[in-house]
Amino acid sequence: MSTDKLQLTFSELMATLNNMCNQGKTGTLFISSEDNRAVSFVLKHGLITSCSYGHVQGEAALSHIQRIQAGSYAFSEKVFFSLAEEGNLPNTATIFDLLGYDDYEAPAEEAATECVTTETTQIYRGITISQTAPKATESATLAHRKSRRIYRGQVLES
Repeated sequence: MSTDKLQLTFSELMATLNNMCNQGKTGTLFISSEDNRAVSFVLKHGLITSCSYGHVQGEAALSHIQRIQAGSYAFSEKVFFSLAEEGNLPNTATIFDLLGYDDYEAPAEEAATECVTTETTQIYRGITISQTAPKATESATLAHRKSRRIYRGQVLES
């Protein structure tokens, strides 16, 4: 019995990333390349906020990511690796352009529906943890809140 994951081409991996962006996903897309290199893209509401290739982060990682031939991926909505190079990263459309992915489709403009959220950032053992949550209403603030559990820098969901 083989335990190998399905290997996708670079174009298929970028199409998957594009679909996640269009769906407005928040989380981290982990890619393991055919030569066992670790790649990650952090998404917030469908926008790429940071990326890494091995130990290289930010815009410098894009030229390395572009050389991937194939790989497998996993997506986690519960894991956010906030990297130091977040502020230096271009917008999502430019990232796809720099990666040489020509089939990028920007998210369709939908009717303006405002989702009122709050974003909190915590630093735990040197790792920045960002979380977004709907803004609390009066009745929600009166309800008992369970404290978050953090283990090795990651927020555990119960």
